Amino acid sequence: MPVVIVTAPELASDAASAALRAVNSAASSALQLPAAAVHSMLVPSVAACTGTSVTTPWPTAVLHGRAREADAMMRAVEAVAAALSSHWRRPVDEVWVQWATNG
Repeated sequence: MPVVIVTAPELASDAASAALRAVNSAASSALQLPAAAVHSMLVPSVAACTGTSVTTPWPTAVLHGRAREADAMMRAVEAVAAALSSHWRRPVDEVWVQWATNG
């Protein structure tokens, strides 16, 4: 089961749940899995800096799971990035998503 840990600015409870459902749907669709086969959680970020300048935290996510076909992993990363971009209303170049394989 892929696990997605999202670190991003806090959203209202219903918006956060909707965002995580979108993340799960995006990842599961890209991996051709049922939505219930992906688990995600949100860790709120409260501050950020770029260099020495205070900035708005960017939404980031790490997909944890076993190695899969490279194309499938890239589709999942791109789909989750699009979901984060949409729900946090940030340009996709201010969203960071990566796949981390289990041990």
